[in-house]
Amino acid sequence: MDNCTVSSTESEDVNNRLFLFPNPTSQAINISGLTYPFDFEIFDSIGKLVLKKQSYQGTAIDLKHLSTGIYWIQIQTDGIEYQERFIIN
Repeated sequence: MDNCTVSSTESEDVNNRLFLFPNPTSQAINISGLTYPFDFEIFDSIGKLVLKKQSYQGTAIDLKHLSTGIYWIQIQTDGIEYQERFIIN
């Protein structure tokens, strides 16, 4: 997660179009505003990789198998990497 390659201009571009919801969540998250498909990785609060997949438009990311806590999702799309924190309650 420390190797983010987003420049500030690219990051602002992604921030303006990315929407992760619901947050907090209990079962799944949706991500809108990105080009599909996109690759993503989810890390727990200590940095352990817990999920790595590709997402397609209209597909919720199932999180039912993860415990309550704070997580980070790292998204790779169009040569840009983006990170967002979310909570499972």
